[in-house]
Amino acid sequence: MDINGKQGFLYFNRKVSYYPGDGGFDSPIYGGDRVEIELPTSALRSGENQLVLTAIDDPKDGEGDSWLSYDALRLLNDPAAKVSRVPQVTAEPTVFYVRQDNALAELTDVTVAYAEPIHEGEVTLTVGGKKLQAPLVKQEFGQQRVTVPVSEWSGKTEASVATRVNGRTYNSRVELVPQRKWTLYVVPHAHLDIGYTDYQPKVAEVHNRNLDKLLDEIDQHPEMRFSLDGSWIVQQYKASRDAEAQARLSTLVKEGKIAVPAELANLMTGYPTLEELIRSTDYTRWLHRKDGFPFDYADITDIPSYTWSYASVLNALGIKYFSAAANSDRGPILLYGRWNEKSPFWWQGPDGAKVLMSYSRQYFQLSFVCGVPAQDANCRQSLPTFLQQYESPSYKPDVVLMYGSQIENTDLIPGEPQFVSQWNSQYAYPKMQLAT
Repeated sequence: MDINGKQGFLYFNRKVSYYPGDGGFDSPIYGGDRVEIELPTSALRSGENQLVLTAIDDPKDGEGDSWLSYDALRLLNDPAAKVSRVPQVTAEPTVFYVRQDNALAELTDVTVAYAEPIHEGEVTLTVGGKKLQAPLVKQEFGQQRVTVPVSEWSGKTEASVATRVNGRTYNSRVELVPQRKWTLYVVPHAHLDIGYTDYQPKVAEVHNRNLDKLLDEIDQHPEMRFSLDGSWIVQQYKASRDAEAQARLSTLVKEGKIAVPAELANLMTGYPTLEELIRSTDYTRWLHRKDGFPFDYADITDIPSYTWSYASVLNALGIKYFSAAANSDRGPILLYGRWNEKSPFWWQGPDGAKVLMSYSRQYFQLSFVCGVPAQDANCRQSLPTFLQQYESPSYKPDVVLMYGSQIENTDLIPGEPQFVSQWNSQYAYPKMQLAT
C-alpha cells in the first residue's frame, strides 16, 4: 500500500470459499480475506491524497503474477480514535515442516502490525524455553511477517513474543496449535475432450505424442506416474504406433505406472441408455482380457454429470473405484454439498450396490495450486488454502488426493518427478508422492 509515497505492507490470509458471486469459485484455492488496518495520519495531507494498492508475491519468491480482486475499500475517520502505540502480534503455525538437526520443525509465521514507522526492530518468539529471533526491516506502516522454525510440539501450547521496535520492547502471549502433517498424492493427468479443441485426428495425435514422451520420461524417472482420461487414448495409440511402443505401454500399465480407466471416454452419463453405459467399458474390458490391463476404476473428468445408476453399473461390472473431478461452475451441485471434503465416500446406486468414490474440486489441481510447470513459490502460497478444505475434525486422514495437472488435450509438460523430488528435499511435510 502506498499513501502519497509512503509505503507499507499488508498480508492476506486467504480463507477457502465456496461463494459463487465473484467467479472463479470452482478453483480449489478460491478464497478471500478481510483486513482492517490503521493508516498513519502523518501520511495524509490537506486536499487530494493518493492511495495505491499493488498485489505482489513474497519478495523472496521473485517476480510473480499476483493480483487482487476486492469487493469494497472503505476509509473510516474517527476523530476520537487513538492510534495504537503497541504492536499487534499474531503467530500462526503453517502446514510446512522442515528437518533441522534430525528433528522436525514447523515453520511459524509471526506477523507484526504497527501504525507508525519502524526504523529498526526485532521479533523474538520463545517456545518451550527456546528463543527464535528474526529482524524487522525499516518500514513506514502496516504489517511485517517473519517465519521461524519451531521445534515440533503436540497439542496447544503457549508461547511468548518480545517485539522490539525503535528501541522499545513489547511483550505478548500467543497460543500455538500444530497443523496436521499432510501427505499429498499427486495424480498427473491431462483431460481428454474429443473434438473440443480440434478435429478428432489431431486430438488423437496430441495424446499419442504425450504417450511417446511419457514412456521416455518413465524410463528416465521410474517414480513417474500418469493416469489416462479414457481408453480411447490407448486405442488410438495402438492404431498408430509400432509393436515395440505398444509393448512398452502395456508393460507400464501392468506395472501400475500408467493407469487406464474403465470408460472409453468421458460421458454425459444422464444421456446414454443403461446398455450404452455398460458398453462404454467394452474396449477396456477387452484390454483386460487380452493384455492383462487392470479393470478396477473409472473416472469422469470436467463433466459434472453422474447419474444415480452409474454407481450400480460400475459395481455390476466389478469396478471398485470411481474418481470424479468436475468443472463445477457449470454443475455445482456436488460442490455445494462439499463432497470434496468428504471424499472418499461410498456412493450407493438405486439397487443398493456401492462404489468407493472420490470427488475433487476441479480436474487440474496441480496447475491451480503449483502452476504448470510446478513452482515451489506457487505451492508455498497456495497449498495452505488448498488444504483448508480438509481441516475439519470430521476429515480423519492426513492424506489428500491432488487430482490432475493439465487441462484438455494439451501437450505433456514434463518435470513432475523432478519437482516432487525437489519439494520433498526441502519440506518434510506436506510430503508429495506421485500416484495413479
